[in-house]
Amino acid sequence: MSSSTFGPTFFPPLGPAKVSGGLKPTGWDRCVLGGQVLPAFASVTRGGIKLKEDPKKKAGSDGCHPTYHGVDPQPMQLELETYTDDDREALALIMQPYVPKEGQTPKPVSIDYPGIRFLGITNVQIIGVGPLVPVKPGMAKMVVDMRHWLPPQSSRSATTTPVRAIRNVRKEAAQKAKPSNPPPTQQPSMGKPPAFTGAVR
Repeated sequence: MSSSTFGPTFFPPLGPAKVSGGLKPTGWDRCVLGGQVLPAFASVTRGGIKLKEDPKKKAGSDGCHPTYHGVDPQPMQLELETYTDDDREALALIMQPYVPKEGQTPKPVSIDYPGIRFLGITNVQIIGVGPLVPVKPGMAKMVVDMRHWLPPQSSRSATTTPVRAIRNVRKEAAQKAKPSNPPPTQQPSMGKPPAFTGAVR
C-alpha cells in the first residue's frame, strides 16, 4: 500500500489491511487520548482556561470590580496530521468510538498534551470529529472539536439549602416526639390561672 495514495485504497472496502502504528510522535507533537497515543502529529489550536464572569452588576457599582464564579469550560480544537495510510487507518480506528452520536452525551475522556498540560486540562468531551482530509500529497489532516470538561460543582444555593433542611428535619422530629395525648402536667394550659367563670360572691 502506497503511503501517498488517496484513491480507492485510502480506506479499503474490507477494512484496513495493516495497522502498524508506525508513527510514534514525541515531545510537543505527542497527544495521548483516552490512554492511547494517537498515531499523528498533534497540535491544539484553540482552547485555554477562562474564568466565568458574573454578568450581574451590584447596585451602585462602577464596573471596576467584576465578580467571577469558577472556571468557564472553553471549546478546544485538536488538529492531527498523518503521513501514511497505515497511520490514517490506525487513527480512524482509535477515533471511531469517540464519534458523537445523536441523543448521547459525550463522556469525559482523559487527554495528555504538552501544550495544555501546564493549564491543568486533563479531561475533555469530544463534541465533533472531522474526516481525514487530504491536504497535500502524502498528508491528511483530521480536526477534532472538544470542550474542556470539569467535574460538576455544587451551586451556591446548595450550600444553604442543607442547613434549612436539617432544621426542618429536627423540627419535625421534635414534633413527632411529643406524645399525642400528653398528661395534664405537660399540657400547654398547665400552670395558668383558672378561667374566669363570671360567678361573683
